[in-house]
Amino acid sequence: MTARGPARGGFVLRSLLLAVVVTLVYAPVFRAGFIWDDDDYVTENRLLHEPDGLRRIWTAPRESPQWYPLVFTTFWVEYRLWGLEPAGYHAVNVALHVGVAVLLLAALERLCVPGATLAALLFAVHPLQVESVAWVTERKNVLSLLFFMLALHAWWRWRPPDDDAGPAGGRAAGWWMALGCFLLALLSKTATVPFPAVLLVLIWWKRGRLRWSDGRETLPFFALAIGFGLVTSVLEGELTTRGAHWTLNPVERGLVAGRAVWFYAAKLVWPHPVAFSYPRWDVDAGVLWHYAFPLGAVAVVVGLWSARGRLGRGPLAAVLLFAGTLAPVLGFVNVYYHRYSYTADHFAYLPSMALLALLSAALVQGWRRWWPARDREGRIVAGALACTFGLLACAHATKFRDVETLWADTLAKNPGSCLAHNSLGHLLRTRARETGDAALADAAIEHFRAAVAGDAPCEEAHNNLGASLLERGEIEEGDAHLQRALAIRPDLLSALDNHALVMQRLGRSDEAVASWERAIAAQPDYIPARWNLAHHLAALGDRRAALEHVDAAIAARPDAVNLRGFASELLAADGRHEEALRHLAVVLAAQPDDPDANARAAASRQALGPAGESTTP
Repeated sequence: MTARGPARGGFVLRSLLLAVVVTLVYAPVFRAGFIWDDDDYVTENRLLHEPDGLRRIWTAPRESPQWYPLVFTTFWVEYRLWGLEPAGYHAVNVALHVGVAVLLLAALERLCVPGATLAALLFAVHPLQVESVAWVTERKNVLSLLFFMLALHAWWRWRPPDDDAGPAGGRAAGWWMALGCFLLALLSKTATVPFPAVLLVLIWWKRGRLRWSDGRETLPFFALAIGFGLVTSVLEGELTTRGAHWTLNPVERGLVAGRAVWFYAAKLVWPHPVAFSYPRWDVDAGVLWHYAFPLGAVAVVVGLWSARGRLGRGPLAAVLLFAGTLAPVLGFVNVYYHRYSYTADHFAYLPSMALLALLSAALVQGWRRWWPARDREGRIVAGALACTFGLLACAHATKFRDVETLWADTLAKNPGSCLAHNSLGHLLRTRARETGDAALADAAIEHFRAAVAGDAPCEEAHNNLGASLLERGEIEEGDAHLQRALAIRPDLLSALDNHALVMQRLGRSDEAVASWERAIAAQPDYIPARWNLAHHLAALGDRRAALEHVDAAIAARPDAVNLRGFASELLAADGRHEEALRHLAVVLAAQPDDPDANARAAASRQALGPAGESTTP
């Protein structure tokens, strides 16, 4: 079978159909706001608006939640186009998803896959894709897969899928274009590292064998994949994947991977219900039935290999592509989200392509074999399937309207979700602080209690519960939860800070200082610990040491007026009024009507005498 490109006229119409359908399905997200993690990625990301933010996005990997600089560059550009208006960010995600679906359609038609249009349509409207498209943070998914698919098409410009004669010199630019697009995909998300392996599987499928030249031509791609994979592993190991969540041994990781593969396969076939966070199952190497999942997956591969003469190589290639592109998120390496659940819809965005293509091909070929004269009815069945998926996806997209709606939906489907309970509790606690509503504070505590009793260890919930109990004066129980948080993750900064406040309240100054110093040693620019330690030292009369911590905090956040104001107080108390006025100048530039700042500035000018009268803060 010779690979061919799509017929241009029909392809354009099918592409327009995909764009229209996707826009209709995702119409609810254009009215949606920001949700979980969007604060770190967008709304509270200082790199998007500070003068040297773009440079630091690329050169300071530890200043971003994840080092995906191309993703944050798109956010940087959008911040300048429409600020923090969420509709713009959602529109870009939807447009990128349309682009991915169109490129998938072109790829499947070029590979002569039966049911290519159905497969692309199912991918475009599948409910499992909602998380990647409706969640602004998952820009990394849609952007990386767009470049992944562009790299695939560029490779085919260099060597068509079933070309057995070798690349033509005139197509040499395609190889370099493929390498460049793959680099851009990695800079968007390193879950795209399986790309060179995907190339080899596709070559084997279409040609029936691999040559040494295939390995040589894909070697630079493997080098890029390994390099970026190591960088991501090191960075995430430093920043996120630490603590008691990632202690599985190799056998347990295999059990997680085997079960996860079947979970995603089942959800792609029967996508109901879909949730933002699924239950985190227990892993026990001593339970025999747990081994059925990985053994079953191996059996499928062996069976398809044995039946390749009768079924062809296509089904085996699709299963290998599905499992291979899932590999980075199956638990063989630490993944941050696995602390909450071993599975997530957005992990299936890339892998779903292969399995949906296999299912669509099987449906189309099966229909043609059993009902060859009923092509019209077959199209109706395919359309009904796509409509069902689209309606489910549209309904799920409405859940991304705001954080409260999302967490309520998550708890309805997964009542034990520590992520949802802790996040909802944090939201209620924040509102209780703003309004002074004791009922909201009580409700927050109930969510925190549910979170710590939930389906996964949750140090943030223990910390939040501890801090909430401290606010109610329940010091002993509050500190017990803080200690539990630190047992799960000894370097949890907020728990160290809260524990220090407990020790301060109990009059155990040395222990308080030690806890704050542990937090600062773990992250020198952690402002809350610097702030609280500085106040503690100032209360003890050690203004010099207090000022050192305030200065360090100001170096990290030069625009923080509360830090500047405190520094001016310490300096003025030490008789250093000129320095105090320099800090007050920053405060008053941001808050010119601040009565306290104006009073301190006037006092410092008066203390300086005639010289101070001409000093403008």
